[in-house]
Amino acid sequence: MLQKFENITFNELPQAVSQLMKDVNELKSLLQTVHDAKVEPDRWFNIEELCDYIPDKPAKQTVYGWVSHHTIPYHKKGKKLQFLKSEIDQWLKSDQRKTAAELHAEAIAYVNDAHRQIDHFRKDILNLQDAYKAALNDNNKLKSETSSAFTMINEIQKKCDKAQNELANIMTVMKSKGEADEGQDAPDKSGDAVERSAEPADNGKPKGKKVSRKDKNAKIIEAIEKKAKKNQKIK
Repeated sequence: MLQKFENITFNELPQAVSQLMKDVNELKSLLQTVHDAKVEPDRWFNIEELCDYIPDKPAKQTVYGWVSHHTIPYHKKGKKLQFLKSEIDQWLKSDQRKTAAELHAEAIAYVNDAHRQIDHFRKDILNLQDAYKAALNDNNKLKSETSSAFTMINEIQKKCDKAQNELANIMTVMKSKGEADEGQDAPDKSGDAVERSAEPADNGKPKGKKVSRKDKNAKIIEAIEKKAKKNQKIK
């Protein structure tokens, strides 16, 4: 505690000087305490300043690793990283930093996981390629079968056309022959040429049944037309 001296005598002078020196030392101590208690103004660091400020002087790549893992508090303005001193001080006190070994282990785990994903994608691609080849083979087989079917259909079409032409020729010939036969046959009472069927009568003698040649030719033509229609259904 500071003492107050009044009317100091010569004999008391050494004691007063000694006390004065003590008081001066106390004042220095108080001033130092006040100085230490002052709050420093906050400031921003760029990455180079941050590396220089942190006690262990980390490399830039290490800081980038902290940023990518959100280990260190940071701010991003545009494309530049900035760090607030008060936040960095708090981060240093809380000891949230990761060691180089921890970062290395995380990097290895990340790379291994990436390799596993790449292998998985590679297998999926190979499976897709196999499925595409199988589908392509099935498509080629279907094309071949379709081509064979079209060839068969064309052959059937040709046969049907040929049969239809032959039928038309037969019908023309039959009509011409029927008209010629009608002019040569002797008319019966109804005016038509007749033929006797070979059906036996009840008494064992042939029973005559009148069938005109015109009706007979008509039945032949009808049978030929039915056959032609059947061929057209196949077509």
